[in-house]
Amino acid sequence: MNREQAVDFIKDQLEAYLKRKGIYTGEPFACLSPDHQDTDPSMIYDQALRKVHCFVCKANYDIFDLIGIDYNLNNPTEVLEKAYELYRIKLQKMEMERPGSKYMGAKAGEPPKDYTDYIREAHARVGETDYFQKRGLSQSTIERFLLGYEPAFTTRDSTGLRIWRAGIIPTGKFTYTVRNMDPHALKTERIRKRGGSSPIFNPQALQSGKPVFIVEGEMDALSLVEVGAEATALASPANTEPFIEHIKKHPPNGGLILSLDNDATGQETTAKLAQELKTLDISFFQVNISEPYNDPNEALTEDREAFARTVQEALDALGNQEEEQQEMSCEEYQ
Repeated sequence: MNREQAVDFIKDQLEAYLKRKGIYTGEPFACLSPDHQDTDPSMIYDQALRKVHCFVCKANYDIFDLIGIDYNLNNPTEVLEKAYELYRIKLQKMEMERPGSKYMGAKAGEPPKDYTDYIREAHARVGETDYFQKRGLSQSTIERFLLGYEPAFTTRDSTGLRIWRAGIIPTGKFTYTVRNMDPHALKTERIRKRGGSSPIFNPQALQSGKPVFIVEGEMDALSLVEVGAEATALASPANTEPFIEHIKKHPPNGGLILSLDNDATGQETTAKLAQELKTLDISFFQVNISEPYNDPNEALTEDREAFARTVQEALDALGNQEEEQQEMSCEEYQ
């Protein structure tokens, strides 16, 4: 096993590491920052990013950060050595210089890897699978977002090396999301991120001049695009603050429709976004477009026509809300 493979394997152990600490990852838990006395559980486990995130103090930790905290280690080399010890890993060649890109072996100042060529290659193979069609996406959506196919994506879990047949969703030239095509895969074996933390997906929609749905995952956003809407995905609750900063610098040209997941994390993220949007005086509307299904993609694949109607009703409701606000503004000046 080389260093990159070892780091990738260790990052995959975060959920198991938390469970050994007695933490249930299915709901918010007390923040793990030693500087935050958390009386109201405010930290969540983000499986896709392989990190934990606190909505109060903004702590954002991967497993290496937690090992450093738990074993009082400040030097990245010492943290890495401790992680190797915990997981009984021996490298083919020990290279222990201080990483520039945290624990990933990149030298300081080294630019992030550009995946443009890989994304094009994966897109060129997309005709070898009907995965995205089964998820309800048309060829036009596949082409617009350069969705791709990887027949042998290599990753690791607690049982060792795994090979996935995978869908590739580009999230920028330096990052992409990998989705395991195996419908029976465990929850922890469905998604991987490459290139680091996922950025906001399809932020350019915010400048389209049209209403934009704000959702959690890339597949949610793609499902909305499929029925003629525009959508931006946070990609992770940890991206709430970056999203707010983005719209401060680039105010949307149309209204926003918040439609995140209806679980505790989704509701908390929605409340945070709603508060910030009110402060910024940006028009928005909240609606659950997935009911009675779990998420927009399931709604799309189970009943496309009903999903399209629900989406249109949300757009109409936003339009009516904006008209009412304009009328109230006019009345104030009369």
